[in-house]
Amino acid sequence: MNICLNSSINLHNIMFSNLLQARMSFFNRNPSGRILNRFSKDIGTIDELLPRIMLEALQMTSVVLAIFIMVAILNRWMIIPIIIQIILFYLWTKFYLKTAQSIKRLEGVTKSPLFSHINATLNGLPTIRSSGNNIEKMVRDRFDELQNTHSGAWYQVLACGTVFGIVVDTITCLFMICLCYSFIVIRCTSYLPSSLKDRFLGSSEDDFSSMKMSRH
Repeated sequence: MNICLNSSINLHNIMFSNLLQARMSFFNRNPSGRILNRFSKDIGTIDELLPRIMLEALQMTSVVLAIFIMVAILNRWMIIPIIIQIILFYLWTKFYLKTAQSIKRLEGVTKSPLFSHINATLNGLPTIRSSGNNIEKMVRDRFDELQNTHSGAWYQVLACGTVFGIVVDTITCLFMICLCYSFIVIRCTSYLPSSLKDRFLGSSEDDFSSMKMSRH
């Protein structure tokens, strides 16, 4: 949590310091909406989403590693599917990150004109109202056009995350199928340590003998 907070503070201070020292050509090339988008959306993402996602990632990584270790101890042949699954996860995540970064960058680019349009509309609101209904309709149509463009980019972001989840779930289901099949075909007790095997078999024999004596 402190790491994310310090990262957000340092990033904001660096951005604000560079913005104050920027030349006028920078403000001519970059509209105000793009600058507002960087200070609002990007910093807000670091403040709100990054701590929660980091915590969930650490928890899920710990759970997955514990499951892999337990499965490998019970059935040594499952090490091969585990390695294959890790490789598939790595390749798919690498491909997803490239695509997600490009789509997220596209979403940010389409949002900047929307901020610029809202800012310009608020600054020129008295002029727009005094110009008649035609100008107001033109401003509304322009806003709807920019909003539709941004909504399309945002839908691509959601679709990309959904596809990533579906593929990850599919790989996990295939691993579970291999795991269940291995426990059905192969005797799991042959891969247990001797101490656990003796304890398991001893308890089974004691239960069987007690049931036999109770019948007599």
